Amino acid sequence: MKITIQMIRDELSSDIEEAWIHSSKSTAKVKMISLFEPNLETESNTVYVARRQDIDILTAKKRDGAFLILLGEQKDMQSLFPREREALQKMQNDLILLRSDNVASVLQKIQELLDVYHKWEIELYKVAAHKNCVQDIAMTASPLLDNPIFLYSTSLKLIFYSNLTDAAESFFHELEDYTIQNEGDYITETYMEVLSKSPVQKLATLKKAPEISTNETLGYRILSYNIFLNDIYVARALICEVEHPLKDRDFFILKTLGDFLAPYLSSQDMDMNTHPANFDKYLHQLLAGNPVNDPVLLSSALEAYGWVEKDSYFCCCIPIDRDRWTVDLIMTVCVFLEKACPGSASLTFDNHIVHIINLTLAQGQKKNIVQRLRKLYHDRKLRVGMSAVFIGLGQLGGRYKQAEAAYNLGVKEDPDGEFYMYEEYNLKDMMQIIRKKYSLEVICPVEIAKLMEYDRNKNMHLTETLRTYLENDRNIAKSIRVLYMQRATFIYQLNRITEITGLDLDDYSCRLYLQLYFMASGSTEK
Repeated sequence: MKITIQMIRDELSSDIEEAWIHSSKSTAKVKMISLFEPNLETESNTVYVARRQDIDILTAKKRDGAFLILLGEQKDMQSLFPREREALQKMQNDLILLRSDNVASVLQKIQELLDVYHKWEIELYKVAAHKNCVQDIAMTASPLLDNPIFLYSTSLKLIFYSNLTDAAESFFHELEDYTIQNEGDYITETYMEVLSKSPVQKLATLKKAPEISTNETLGYRILSYNIFLNDIYVARALICEVEHPLKDRDFFILKTLGDFLAPYLSSQDMDMNTHPANFDKYLHQLLAGNPVNDPVLLSSALEAYGWVEKDSYFCCCIPIDRDRWTVDLIMTVCVFLEKACPGSASLTFDNHIVHIINLTLAQGQKKNIVQRLRKLYHDRKLRVGMSAVFIGLGQLGGRYKQAEAAYNLGVKEDPDGEFYMYEEYNLKDMMQIIRKKYSLEVICPVEIAKLMEYDRNKNMHLTETLRTYLENDRNIAKSIRVLYMQRATFIYQLNRITEITGLDLDDYSCRLYLQLYFMASGSTEK
C-alpha cells in the first residue's frame, strides 16, 4: 500500500525545519524509501533521503519522487542560502527539510510507517475474504485513527461506528442537539435540521475527495468522504474531531477505507440507490424531453430495473428547498420513496425530486396507489405535484411538466395543500398555455366585448350571468341558486344576452369557445 507524503510529515514532525508539499492529502504516491544516488534516475513512487550537500546536484535537473533533505542537527544547522531555497522551490517536488543528520533513523521511521499500512492492506483483504462484512472491514482502520468514525447510507441510516470512547461519548452528550444513535437507526429530524444549517451540507455537487466541515454548526469538525458505486452516491464515511485534532493521515485512511468498502456496500441492508448503469442517465434525457437515440440501450437499462418502456406510469415532482435541504436529505427521500413504493424510481432533476411510479408493476389502480402515496408524502412532510397516467416512457418529459404545473397552480390556489393532481388543474394549465400565446383582448369574442360594454353603460351584470349559466351546464336551477336571482329575472337576462350578442347557445362549439375565454379571463383575475 502506498502512503502520502503528508503522513511522512506527520511522522517526522518534531524534526521538520520546513516543508513544501504540493500533493493531495488523500492521494498516496509513496511506495518505498531510498537513499538519493546522484547518478541514478529517481522514481515517482519513492521518497528519497538526501543531504544538504546534495542540493546542487538534486536541483540541477528535473526529477521524479519526493525528497527528505537532512540539514544536520539543529546546533550545527545553518539556514538555507537564498540560492538554495530558490532552487528547491523551483523543483515543484514534495520536499521536507529535517533538522537531522541520522540517515539510518529516518530510513527506519519511514520504513516502519510503510510497514504499518502494508499490514493494514493485508488485513483489509483478509477480513473481506472471510466475512465480506462492511463493519468488520471498517474496523480494521480503528487502530489507525484517534477519533470516532461513522458510516451512513444515503438514506442516513447508521451502518456502523467505532472508536467511540468514553471521552468521545461524554463530549457528544454535552452537545445541545445530541441524540443517541444505534447501528441500524436513521438520523433524527432534529439532527437533520442542525445539518441543514451547515453551508458544507447545503445542496451542491457531491465532492469525490475528503472534505472538512467547520465546527460552527455542530460544535466540532467533521472529515467526510462520499462513497460512490458505479458513479452512484451510496454512503458517507465520517471522522468526528471530538477527542484529538484531525491529522493529514486521516484523509488518506478515510478515502482508502471508503474506496475499499464501495464494492461490498450493495450487499448490505442500507436502503441505498441501486439503479442499474445508465438508468438515471436515460431518465434524465427523457425528463429533459430528449429521446434516447438507441432504444435497445434504453430497454436494456429499464429491463435491469424490472421496467418495460411501454408500461403504464405516472410521475410526481417534489420541489427541493435549496435553503434547507442537504444532499443527504435529498438522497434519503429518494431511497425512502423507492423502498416504500416498490417498483417506483426516484431521482433528482431540475431542482426537483422526481418520483416515477410504474403502475404496471404496482398491479393496482391509480386511485388506490394515490391513497397510499398521499399518506407517504404527508408523513415525510412533502408537497407534491402529480401527472396524469401515461403509457410509454417516451412521454416522461411532457408528463413531468404536467406534474410541475399541477404543483405550481395548486400552491397558488391552495397554499396549505400538500398533494396536487394534474387532473384537477388541467384546464387551468391549458388556459395558461393559451394566455402565453395570446393576450386576453385577442381571444375575447366580439359578442362578449359587446356584452361587457353594455354592462358598463347600463351598470348591469349580464356577462356574469352568462358565465354562471355556462359553468353550470345551462342548468337554470343551479344558476339561479349561485346568483341568488329569481327565475323570471334570470330568464329575462338570458333573453337580453341573446338579443345583444346574437349568440346561439345551442351551438356546442360556440359554448366551448365562450367557456374557454371565461376560464382564461378567470385565471387572469386570480
